[in-house]
Amino acid sequence: MKKINMLVSLIICSNLLFSQRNDRGLNFQNTPLPANLESQASWDLITGMSDDFNHNTKGSKYNDVWAERYLPDDGFRGPGSTQWVIRNPGQEDFGVVQIANGKAEIRAYPGSGGLVNCGIITSRRTVKFPVFMEARIKVSAIRNSSNFWMLNKCDNEEIDVLECYGGDPDPFYAKQMSTNFHIWHRRGGQSHQDAQTSTNCGGQDITDFTYQTFFTTDPNSTNLSNTDFWREEFHNFGVYWKSPTEIFFYLDGVARDNGQHFVGGRNASSLDGSFEDARMQCPNASVLRCATESLLRNVQGQSGGGVAYPNRQFNDPTHIIIDTEAHAGRPVETADNLNDNSKNVMLVDWVRVYRPSGGGSTGGNNNGGDTGNNDNNGGNNNGGSNSGANLAAGRSAFQSSTFQNNNNFAASRAVDTNGSSFNHTNSQNNPWWEVDLGSSQNISSVRITNRGDCCANRLNNFDIRIFDRRGGNQIQSVFVSGQPSANGTSYDVNATGRVVRIQLRGNNRILHMDNVEVFGGGTSTGGNNSGNTGGNNSGQLIANGLYRITNPRLNQSLLTRALENHDARVVDTGNFADQQWRFAHLGDNIYTIKNNGTGRYLEVQSAQCFNGGNVKTWTNSDGDHKKWRVERNGNVYTLKPTHCLSRAMDVAGGQRNGEIHIWAANPNNDNQKWDIVRLGNKEITPKETAISVYPNPAIAYSTITIDGLTVGNSIAIFNSLGQQVKQLYAGNESEIISTNNMTSGVYFIQIDTNETLKLIIQ
Repeated sequence: MKKINMLVSLIICSNLLFSQRNDRGLNFQNTPLPANLESQASWDLITGMSDDFNHNTKGSKYNDVWAERYLPDDGFRGPGSTQWVIRNPGQEDFGVVQIANGKAEIRAYPGSGGLVNCGIITSRRTVKFPVFMEARIKVSAIRNSSNFWMLNKCDNEEIDVLECYGGDPDPFYAKQMSTNFHIWHRRGGQSHQDAQTSTNCGGQDITDFTYQTFFTTDPNSTNLSNTDFWREEFHNFGVYWKSPTEIFFYLDGVARDNGQHFVGGRNASSLDGSFEDARMQCPNASVLRCATESLLRNVQGQSGGGVAYPNRQFNDPTHIIIDTEAHAGRPVETADNLNDNSKNVMLVDWVRVYRPSGGGSTGGNNNGGDTGNNDNNGGNNNGGSNSGANLAAGRSAFQSSTFQNNNNFAASRAVDTNGSSFNHTNSQNNPWWEVDLGSSQNISSVRITNRGDCCANRLNNFDIRIFDRRGGNQIQSVFVSGQPSANGTSYDVNATGRVVRIQLRGNNRILHMDNVEVFGGGTSTGGNNSGNTGGNNSGQLIANGLYRITNPRLNQSLLTRALENHDARVVDTGNFADQQWRFAHLGDNIYTIKNNGTGRYLEVQSAQCFNGGNVKTWTNSDGDHKKWRVERNGNVYTLKPTHCLSRAMDVAGGQRNGEIHIWAANPNNDNQKWDIVRLGNKEITPKETAISVYPNPAIAYSTITIDGLTVGNSIAIFNSLGQQVKQLYAGNESEIISTNNMTSGVYFIQIDTNETLKLIIQ
């Protein structure tokens, strides 16, 4: 029987609210995530975009996360009368941004020529869905707008989480803050799926589609006479960017539904601000020549009325920006108030950004109906049917979620034969735990030992299920209504299979077990185990070796590169080492897939298991999210991550040059169909080239020419801070590139990560 001391029990109980995220040592005052997010998969902090400002200095942590400038466009001064004050690390501090008392202080001061000197910090890194972003902020008490927002590099996809004129004399502005969307359509094209180049970003504005929702401090009232000013207290402003068309806002941890929209002919109330409910509009139709009402009505519309129409999705990586602004068309604050340090400051207590870090696969649940069901009320077979060795001891185990995302409660704890540990899931619907026996076995019985220290009543009304493989066909299911004992209870199964699953029936349940043992023995030679076991390559679909992975519909091939943060995408097939993939068979047509150009392994980032989970590469192949099951689909193949067999590798939106993610597996989905083309033993090594750039030094706001390219080469230009300023793909052996928005300094031109050229702009 297990015992847990009282202190550990108290810690577990006291941390239930905060059990599903990892704050990586930063201090957010134990502020829980919004309740509906806490109940989802675990959340992992992105430290490179999060800050608790408790370092009280602009040291290495601060400078790693933030730049005191507007990174989407270094040449933009700011809207209206705004003059953002730019500062590089080590330069003179102008005082508009300070770190003091565990907070970032962002101020506005009088400038010259009618301008207002304003503070700004921008995240050095970009992030994209699925993420939850939140900041704890006290807005300033001046007419300037206090802002917390996200913007892509092309400056045409914007999400505003906070916009508030905290010190405006009109309560309409000071007692209401707004969330907002902007999607710009410009001459010359529209950015799609990270294609943020000078060509795709376009030029002069044609249309700004915007949607703004106003909220008061009171979630139960919109009456300005009995609600507080936003400037009076700190508030938490958050957004869950779930997908390109799913964006949800949270105020003080609550999803609000009393927002209002104030535009003539479009007034609306009882809004939640979500992108799904947004009615996009053009705020200045006479100037921007907005399209027809029928086009405006459909927020997801791509084209209509014969008029080229913008992508109306948020699918580009964004910077996080926190700043103060003096907007065009708004009164400029008086010099007295701008010089009053008790009024001119926007205080930021912390900023935090999380990614969902998994939660297990739901593949193979078969909840719709069991095959070969046997009822077992528990206790009938106590210790009576165990034979042979424990087949589950030390084997790989998995579960639908892990309590606190803590390895102390991992699935493996139920098969470690340790009498002082147990597995533990979060509270969820139909939670499950399973063990992979490594090969198909003749299973006679399963012995389950319940916890003896507490909570034994949680383990009842469950199924013992046997599958031919993970996510495969169910062979047998035994229902247990009673609860196992703390000394162990055995249940007859009498089936042949490879995977044993324990799954609770019902909603909001927690699964934990002291120990699970599987008895039987004798490897099956039957047909239940598709694929291979024990290293036997019989039936192996893809022989070990080097391949190209191509989507037949797009005629583009899978590739990952360092310049794109190793995110996977498809591009036109070329003679590139990083379009080559080495398959290594692990059994059951499960493979590691290693990139020949980078030596990194194909994976689903952070073991995500939901539609839109990001596919990229990592430095090792540890974990099931870095292993792939290959399944034949007619003349092509489907690739499924083994931790999440209900999903398949998919080209996002079926777009050319599209990013790769996972999506619900569907054999009829062309985005999930892949040719795996053998390349033999031929491995491409970086060729000797005569790539050159001229003129060098070059002049800002002119052009440079790069010669000696191969069609399809990726070209990325970085400044001396390592920030990418341009990216494009070679369409010819010679490319002419504008140096607009490239200030004087040293730049580096990276060609397919294999060759780097130095460029000086004068």
